[in-house]
Amino acid sequence: MSHAILRVCTLAATFAVGLMHEIPGEVRAEERTTADRGALTGRFLYDGTPRAPTAVSGNLMTHTDEVHEVPSAFLIRDNNLTDESLIVGPEHGIANILVWVRSPSIPQLLENKREESTVRFVKGHLEPHVVAVVAPGELTLENGDETQTCNMNGSLNANESWNRRLQPKEKVSVKLKDAEPVPCFIRGNMQPWLSACLFVRPNSYFAMTDKQGRFKIENLPPGEWEFQVWQERCGDLKTNDWPKGRFKMKIGAGEHNLGVVKLSPALFHEPVEAVP
Repeated sequence: MSHAILRVCTLAATFAVGLMHEIPGEVRAEERTTADRGALTGRFLYDGTPRAPTAVSGNLMTHTDEVHEVPSAFLIRDNNLTDESLIVGPEHGIANILVWVRSPSIPQLLENKREESTVRFVKGHLEPHVVAVVAPGELTLENGDETQTCNMNGSLNANESWNRRLQPKEKVSVKLKDAEPVPCFIRGNMQPWLSACLFVRPNSYFAMTDKQGRFKIENLPPGEWEFQVWQERCGDLKTNDWPKGRFKMKIGAGEHNLGVVKLSPALFHEPVEAVP
């Protein structure tokens, strides 16, 4: 074999070995791309004096011409259940506002953040009040009560709707293959006051506000993206600046702050205080 041919074979072998060693380099390449990713933070505040939470209703049912108490209605009294569709913290932060990237062109992560998602019937209500799933994924429905049977039903758009009856301490899983265009609701028939929001997205570019009204979306790629804001009471959170409940933000490396957004009680169908 001539020296030239030997040299070509040696280079080819070296290149092949290099490729084998570069397989972990895919991870390093992803690490390099994540170096220029950014985060979006912000805070939503209730611009008024919030009312005390109202007691849950729905403890009565009509059968023919008679009105009867729902068999498990004592759970409302024993647990002092209140309406969770609007939760305002002690510092006027609004909890459970959803913020997500609406732009369909945003690059997807090689691996989205997937955590176990569970909604539980416990202490007479569903916890958490807003549950998020990255599709395709699974949602666990759990009856955490020791003695009460419950049911949970989900009326979905992109996925198959379901209705599950759960015996005490029973768990079942439902598959969610596709993202939902908007948040959906989980309800109960046996306990008609039950309600929770189900949020199914194709990626993990979303966040939910805490009781201080704060949120943070991480790992955003560079670019200008459109964001959607949603709250259970009003749906798309429309303001004078956001007529469709949307805003755009240019994202680069590091953290970007939307700032403090003050929201009128009228958005949530709450009375607005009169100005003296």
